[in-house]
Amino acid sequence: MFANELGIILLRNAVLDEFFLRIYDDPDDLPYKCIFNIYKATTPASSLRHLAVDVIVKIGKKADVKEWMHDLPKQFLMDCLTSASEDRIVPFPKNLSEDGIMERLEEMRKAMCEVFHVHDSEPDDQELGSQAGASVCTEDSRRPGRGAERKGKEAEEDAEDKAQAQNVDSELHETFDEESATRMEYVMGPLPIRERH
Repeated sequence: MFANELGIILLRNAVLDEFFLRIYDDPDDLPYKCIFNIYKATTPASSLRHLAVDVIVKIGKKADVKEWMHDLPKQFLMDCLTSASEDRIVPFPKNLSEDGIMERLEEMRKAMCEVFHVHDSEPDDQELGSQAGASVCTEDSRRPGRGAERKGKEAEEDAEDKAQAQNVDSELHETFDEESATRMEYVMGPLPIRERH
């Protein structure tokens, strides 16, 4: 929040790393008590929100979610369901072994930089910062897990589509310009001589 407000990207990324490492070190003590404050201080596109959602969806226990349900923001629960749907997984797994938990955390750790870190010079939430109190997020709305990978692929496909559209547009412009030039030559050319009858 402080790092976002001042646009200190390295500090922001370090906070995300520390938050994740605390979970990684003790996955039995998930940060349910922090989620209300995270949602209060951030905007919907915040990487910290997405990281919290991703962790709870992938390794949170159903019993813990039920226990904390009254203290969790409704938007958080909606985000969890949305994330699980995008990732096509069942949220809050019941019978996940310790090895399974560590496998999921390891996958998240490997994707941490690509999915959650900001690497550009613009702070996260810049447009929405005043609504979030102290948080700031980018427009690219990072989603955790496979959802983020799909969004990245969608963005690449959108860029390709735009490039193709621009290419088609330039081709159409050339065709229209040629046709327009031909029409103008015809219109502006001399009139044929009329024969008198």
